[in-house]
Amino acid sequence: MVVTDNNNETLQIVLTPNRSASWRFNCFVLKVFGFVVFGIAIFWAFMGAWVVLPFAGLEFALLVYFIYRTSHDSYRKEVLHIEPNRIRLERGRNYPSSRFEFERSACEFIKKNPRHVWTAASIKIRCRGEHTPVGRFLNRDDIEKLWGILTSTGLKHREEGRVEVRETNPFGL
Repeated sequence: MVVTDNNNETLQIVLTPNRSASWRFNCFVLKVFGFVVFGIAIFWAFMGAWVVLPFAGLEFALLVYFIYRTSHDSYRKEVLHIEPNRIRLERGRNYPSSRFEFERSACEFIKKNPRHVWTAASIKIRCRGEHTPVGRFLNRDDIEKLWGILTSTGLKHREEGRVEVRETNPFGL
């Protein structure tokens, strides 16, 4: 998701990944799956197939781990501050864990077009030979929205790579 805030001479762009489910909903899903998995496992254990219990526990533990990792990664955030003399990029989850500062006159935004129609483009800041990616977690629509905002600010920008192919059916069927 791309949200802009324009205060006086500073443009603030907040980038966050799309979050399809909240942590509370994920916990609800885990409870439902836990009851189903362990209900079936306990039934089979009472029927004499106690071997299913460790596998049910392993299955549920893996489910908890992957849902936690996905939910944790969906709370990432990048804030791009475009000021008259500098550009700041802050990254983190609840607070900025890393900060990058660039001199505005020496920076250029580069959009690399994808090779395949199913992948999204990528945007990076190039400043004095160093490249810093911006919004790696954004989807295709959000990257296009961010690129439109960046090009409208008057910053130096350019596109690299092939022009995106819109055809998804290469065989003409």
